[in-house]
Amino acid sequence: MKALFCTDGSEISYNAIRNYLDFYAPKDTVVDYICAVDWGFLPDDVIIEESGFVNSCRNIADEILIYTENLITNAGYKFGNQIKLCGSASEGILDQLKENSYDIVILGSHGKKGFQRWLGSVSKDILDNSEIPVYISKYKKTEKRILFTFDNTLPNLKYAEKFCEITDLTNAKLDIITVIESPDLLFANG
Repeated sequence: MKALFCTDGSEISYNAIRNYLDFYAPKDTVVDYICAVDWGFLPDDVIIEESGFVNSCRNIADEILIYTENLITNAGYKFGNQIKLCGSASEGILDQLKENSYDIVILGSHGKKGFQRWLGSVSKDILDNSEIPVYISKYKKTEKRILFTFDNTLPNLKYAEKFCEITDLTNAKLDIITVIESPDLLFANG
């Protein structure tokens, strides 16, 4: 099985990979990982040539990748390719998913408020645009528990079926929720 782990170096992202490897990953899993630090906060009209800042960014990405490789290896799994991202985290991850054949993508969620309390902007973009199962978590888990969310689309059911095929769900607690968006049920500003 081939997985893509997306990390920005945060504890939340490392919680996601630890949770997946500890509870769900088959032993033959190979993990490619992408350093998904979004440098998109820089204005488009600012051009930064080779500088201490650019070198610092490269060093941060290298340290994240080294730490990630050690984490995967120490957990007893094979690491695959190291991928450094340039530009938007969402676009870079989605490009990797289009260019390579992965069975699952794993990432953490930094969601902080409102609906994004559960899903941050990057994790929501990946979830909305991925054609493969997406495993998202925020906190370190102590039990094998999965929440499946279903809407009324066929692809959603296929992703859940694929996730069950590629994941060890022995002794897992599964929760299911149906999510159907209806304008009649939303608040005016919802």
